[in-house]
Amino acid sequence: MYPFLSSVDNGWLAASLIMVRNTVPQLRAQANAIYADMDFGFYYDPGAGLLRGGFWDEPSNQCTTNSNYRQDGPDVYYTCHHYGALNTEPRIASYIGIAEGDIPATH
Repeated sequence: MYPFLSSVDNGWLAASLIMVRNTVPQLRAQANAIYADMDFGFYYDPGAGLLRGGFWDEPSNQCTTNSNYRQDGPDVYYTCHHYGALNTEPRIASYIGIAEGDIPATH
Protein backbone atom coordinates (compact mmCIF):
# COMPACT_ATOMS: atom_id res chain seq x y z
CA MET A 1 0.00 0.00 0.00
CA TYR A 2 1.47 3.31 -1.08
CA PRO A 3 0.59 6.50 0.83
CA PHE A 4 -1.94 8.41 -1.28
CA LEU A 5 -2.87 12.10 -1.07
CA SER A 6 -6.51 12.38 -2.10
CA SER A 7 -8.01 15.63 -3.38
CA VAL A 8 -11.38 14.61 -1.91
CA ASP A 9 -10.11 13.60 1.53
CA ASN A 10 -7.77 16.58 1.84
CA GLY A 11 -10.56 18.95 0.82
CA TRP A 12 -12.80 17.70 3.61
CA LEU A 13 -9.90 17.69 6.07
CA ALA A 14 -9.25 21.35 5.23
CA ALA A 15 -12.94 22.20 5.68
CA SER A 16 -12.89 20.50 9.08
CA LEU A 17 -9.76 22.37 10.14
CA ILE A 18 -11.38 25.67 9.14
CA MET A 19 -14.43 24.80 11.25
CA VAL A 20 -12.26 23.86 14.24
CA ARG A 21 -10.13 27.02 14.09
CA ASN A 22 -13.27 29.16 13.84
CA THR A 23 -15.24 27.49 16.63
CA VAL A 24 -12.82 25.93 19.13
CA PRO A 25 -10.39 28.63 20.33
CA GLN A 26 -8.25 26.21 22.36
CA LEU A 27 -7.51 24.19 19.17
CA ARG A 28 -7.05 27.14 16.81
CA ALA A 29 -3.24 27.02 16.80
CA GLN A 30 -3.16 23.27 16.17
CA ALA A 31 -5.69 23.48 13.35
CA ASN A 32 -3.81 26.38 11.77
CA ALA A 33 -0.51 24.48 11.98
CA ILE A 34 -1.95 21.65 9.88
CA TYR A 35 -3.96 23.86 7.52
CA ALA A 36 -1.09 26.25 6.79
CA ASP A 37 0.81 23.62 4.79
CA MET A 38 -2.15 22.59 2.63
CA ASP A 39 -1.91 23.65 -1.03
CA PHE A 40 -4.66 22.52 -3.41
CA GLY A 41 -2.67 23.73 -6.40
CA PHE A 42 -0.89 20.39 -6.30
CA TYR A 43 -4.12 18.73 -7.46
CA TYR A 44 -4.98 21.26 -10.17
CA ASP A 45 -3.96 20.35 -13.73
CA PRO A 46 -3.68 23.70 -15.55
CA GLY A 47 -3.69 21.99 -18.96
CA ALA A 48 -7.05 20.33 -18.33
CA GLY A 49 -8.42 22.98 -15.95
CA LEU A 50 -9.51 20.16 -13.62
CA LEU A 51 -8.50 18.48 -10.38
CA ARG A 52 -6.74 15.14 -10.32
CA GLY A 53 -8.03 12.45 -8.00
CA GLY A 54 -4.79 12.66 -6.05
CA PHE A 55 -1.20 11.51 -6.12
CA TRP A 56 1.44 9.27 -4.60
CA ASP A 57 4.88 10.54 -3.63
CA GLU A 58 6.47 7.27 -4.79
CA PRO A 59 5.85 5.12 -7.88
CA SER A 60 2.63 3.16 -7.59
CA ASN A 61 1.27 0.03 -9.23
CA GLN A 62 -1.76 2.14 -10.32
CA CYS A 63 -2.11 4.13 -13.54
CA THR A 64 -0.08 7.30 -12.97
CA THR A 65 1.36 10.30 -14.73
CA ASN A 66 4.58 11.78 -13.36
CA SER A 67 4.68 15.57 -12.87
CA ASN A 68 4.43 18.39 -10.33
CA TYR A 69 1.92 21.11 -11.12
CA ARG A 70 3.46 23.48 -8.56
CA GLN A 71 6.95 23.05 -10.06
CA ASP A 72 8.59 23.85 -6.73
CA GLY A 73 9.42 20.39 -5.52
CA PRO A 74 9.95 16.83 -6.59
CA ASP A 75 7.69 15.17 -9.13
CA VAL A 76 4.76 13.16 -7.81
CA TYR A 77 2.72 10.37 -9.39
CA TYR A 78 -0.76 11.69 -10.23
CA THR A 79 -3.76 9.47 -10.81
CA CYS A 80 -4.63 9.10 -14.48
CA HIS A 81 -8.11 10.54 -13.98
CA HIS A 82 -9.48 14.03 -13.52
CA TYR A 83 -12.75 15.03 -11.95
CA GLY A 84 -14.69 16.36 -14.94
CA ALA A 85 -16.96 18.89 -13.25
CA LEU A 86 -16.70 21.33 -10.37
CA ASN A 87 -19.71 19.92 -8.50
CA THR A 88 -18.30 16.42 -8.00
CA GLU A 89 -16.57 14.76 -5.04
CA PRO A 90 -13.61 17.18 -4.69
CA ARG A 91 -15.76 20.33 -4.87
CA ILE A 92 -14.74 21.46 -1.39
CA ALA A 93 -11.07 21.21 -2.46
CA SER A 94 -11.93 23.41 -5.45
CA TYR A 95 -13.75 25.98 -3.30
CA ILE A 96 -10.97 26.18 -0.71
CA GLY A 97 -8.25 26.15 -3.37
CA ILE A 98 -9.90 29.05 -5.20
CA ALA A 99 -10.45 30.98 -1.94
CA GLU A 100 -6.79 30.52 -0.94
CA GLY A 101 -5.47 31.44 -4.41
CA ASP A 102 -4.04 27.94 -5.02
CA ILE A 103 -6.42 27.31 -7.93
CA PRO A 104 -7.51 29.94 -10.47
CA ALA A 105 -11.09 31.18 -10.24
CA THR A 106 -11.61 30.11 -13.85
CA HIS A 107 -11.63 26.51 -12.61
